[in-house]
Amino acid sequence: MSSSVSVPALRIGVATLVALAFAGCTTNFEGPKIDYKSEAKAQATPSLEVPPDLSSVPRDERFAVPQSASAVAAAKAGESAAAAAQVLPTSPLARVVRDGNLRYLLVQRTPDQVWPVLRSFWTDNGFVLRLEDEQSGVMETDWAENRAKLPQDFLRRTLGKVFDSIYDTGTRDLFHVRLERVGDGTEVYVSHRGMEETVVATKDSTRWEPRPSDPSLEAEFLQRLLVRFGTDETKAKSEVAAISAVQPAPRARIAGDALELDDGLERGWRRVGIALDRGGFTVESRDRAAGVYGVRFVQPGKETEEDPGFFSRLFGAKPDRAVRQYKIAVKAAGNGTRVQVLSAEGGVDKSEAATRILELLQGELK
Repeated sequence: MSSSVSVPALRIGVATLVALAFAGCTTNFEGPKIDYKSEAKAQATPSLEVPPDLSSVPRDERFAVPQSASAVAAAKAGESAAAAAQVLPTSPLARVVRDGNLRYLLVQRTPDQVWPVLRSFWTDNGFVLRLEDEQSGVMETDWAENRAKLPQDFLRRTLGKVFDSIYDTGTRDLFHVRLERVGDGTEVYVSHRGMEETVVATKDSTRWEPRPSDPSLEAEFLQRLLVRFGTDETKAKSEVAAISAVQPAPRARIAGDALELDDGLERGWRRVGIALDRGGFTVESRDRAAGVYGVRFVQPGKETEEDPGFFSRLFGAKPDRAVRQYKIAVKAAGNGTRVQVLSAEGGVDKSEAATRILELLQGELK
């Protein structure tokens, strides 16, 4: 490792020195809870240097965000018009539902009607969408920084616009959205993934590492989505708070080489899909007829690289690259659902790695 000081470390050091120079100023940490700024949007103006770990995967140019101010305004106007045409903002169309430890919105509209509303919602909240697959009902934001975490003090207000690059929260957030059709309605699931900047052992540079998903952020965006779908803001806040306070009974348990769920097959299939999203797995295929998910795991922020770090923590050692892809079988078992990890040959995988995967899913499905 180079002995030179990295850009992130230098940024932190400069920020600290400047802050000390203004130590007599009063600090006010009050402000909006959420104020996101996507790294992709920030590229158009001078900003902090994005660590390599947070580089985005190549995006389909069909979904490229217009760069000019007029083009962005026109695009947003079009999205807002599409949303207004599909949703009646004066009539609540959604409610929040609790299913085990999962919370989601049940919207009284079809997925094709909900989709443009969600696109507009995330861009309005400061995000760039790096994945949009309307056919499978999957949407994912780019990595973004919650600027509301920064102290809004005299120093920040005075020098922030000039030396904005030295101010950084040291965290990034990404949100994965999945839509599921249920009758004439749509279930909307929001999953959070986080990264944080940490100082390496030599203390002369930093690196980005995964941090646990934040249920409070998921709840905040569910609340805001309720408002977008016509619910009064006060009512939306109380509704999410009330349902979040519920302590559900355990509904998932490991039995031998399987994870047993107290859900019918349809509900179990959907819940496992959301658990895979929250657990950091990338769902590469979904064969509903066969009841099998094809998945792989990639460390957040390294979508194009291998991730020995996660598997070293999860499985205790660096595995062979060939076992990084898995098949998760979801089958009916009486009135419930059974989840098993399959081997490359199609049989039940009884390895320690498979057991660890089931334990990870149980943590998300309990």
